[in-house]
Amino acid sequence: MRLQKVKYNKSISYIIVVFFLYNINYAQVYSRLSNLSALSAGNNAVVRFTITKGTPCIMGYNIWHSTDSINFNVIYNAPGQCGDGNSDMQYSYTHANPQPQNTYHYYKVEIIGLETSAPLKVFVGNAGYGRLKVYPNPITHISDYLTPVFPNAPGNVLTGYIYNPIGYSIKSFEIDNAQNQTVQIPVYDLNQGEYILWMTDGQQVFQCKFIVNRSD
Repeated sequence: MRLQKVKYNKSISYIIVVFFLYNINYAQVYSRLSNLSALSAGNNAVVRFTITKGTPCIMGYNIWHSTDSINFNVIYNAPGQCGDGNSDMQYSYTHANPQPQNTYHYYKVEIIGLETSAPLKVFVGNAGYGRLKVYPNPITHISDYLTPVFPNAPGNVLTGYIYNPIGYSIKSFEIDNAQNQTVQIPVYDLNQGEYILWMTDGQQVFQCKFIVNRSD
């Protein structure tokens, strides 16, 4: 009887170990965070990420920051639901003027209660190519197009996004700046309010706010 009991206990232990390993692999395969990046935007740092489609996260997300890659603190909390059951959702957070400047900073994204990303490293300091501007600003007519202007434009293809006030990407586009291409971005479908135009060449980030305040 004692021998049978030992065999039974070993079987139970084996099942527990297999179940534990399966759940670890399941969590790794079904990670909800993707397309994570941290880029410099002049004296600011911009953290971008995607929460892939699936059951909405009910506890929100945190942005963590560190200057040494070891000791992290929460610098931003977005409470409530994040993610969407039908489509991937892109998010962006700007850390304004992190200190000290002209050194590396580290960021992590946490979906509260679900997962935390590996640290993202970015050098912050020096204004880079110059400030992005747009015109007209504010947008006052439904027929207006938004046109970005670079004081010192880099000769690369730039990818751009428009974010709403809660950091959700609602438009995307590309500019081939090597061809001196002028882009007019249709914004007739934007509601009244404040938005962020965000553009990158893969190394630097350019961004500015604009307002939609139509009179027609």
